[in-house]
Amino acid sequence: MIGEFNSSITRVRPAFQMLFRKDKTGASWLPEILKLAGKNTEFARRLAEYPCRICPTLLRKRNYHDPILKEHGINEIRLEECFEKSLPPPKRFLQWLISNQSKMSWPKLDSLIHNQEILIFREKLFGHHGEKIQNETISRALRELDEYGVIESRGKWWAFEGFTEVDCYLETDRLILFIEGKRKEPLAHSTTWYRGRNQLLRNLEVAQETCKDKDFAVAVVSESRIDPITPEVIERGLPHFNPAERKELFGHYLGNILWKDLCDATDIPYDDLPITTSDAIARMK
Repeated sequence: MIGEFNSSITRVRPAFQMLFRKDKTGASWLPEILKLAGKNTEFARRLAEYPCRICPTLLRKRNYHDPILKEHGINEIRLEECFEKSLPPPKRFLQWLISNQSKMSWPKLDSLIHNQEILIFREKLFGHHGEKIQNETISRALRELDEYGVIESRGKWWAFEGFTEVDCYLETDRLILFIEGKRKEPLAHSTTWYRGRNQLLRNLEVAQETCKDKDFAVAVVSESRIDPITPEVIERGLPHFNPAERKELFGHYLGNILWKDLCDATDIPYDDLPITTSDAIARMK
């Protein structure tokens, strides 16, 4: 069955829903998760000392259409706002992609787009209609990005990175924490248009763009140690950053935490997490 071991359905949502039932503020368990950080541990310990109260709005429920659950016959669920939080792409990276189209790879699926205007603009941007038109199109794309902004970038012909859906988004008065949940699958190594865009680096940059005057951090939680982030991966994923900026951004990565360790540290039963999507669905009924 499709998505039988989906990490959002079998790990992220049930684990954090148990934690919210235990303590809606997060004061008793969020610091314990931060203390599990395997990277930038001093930074994580400082975050764990902050007064903790998770924004109550993140626990409000909305109707959500999960594509995996739809394959199992469930068209809609009620899901807390903290899960699958949709956030726009970073403006700086969109600008870089527009100006460095030779670094992108045209995806085969883009040929299926029925909007011919979008395809023509992208062909012009990629130089299919000559250098003069290409330069004019680059200028137009940058102007439109300034005009519409990243919030309204969804579906635009110049938006070569889409919105990020954060598995679990936690926010307090002083901190924004992204949780990227996995089972044993690796982090995605690329996006549709840019092959070097590692999923973790994308999340880190989106978190940086979102945090405003708050601290921010990103943690991966998985069933096995998956931490293949080398200097080469960082450089490829953040081509628009200089070395000092890359180092500073990566200083907000808390490393790979195991689900078993998270459950033990926060005193929730690991064995109560559903093994498969079918198990999770049976509990919904």
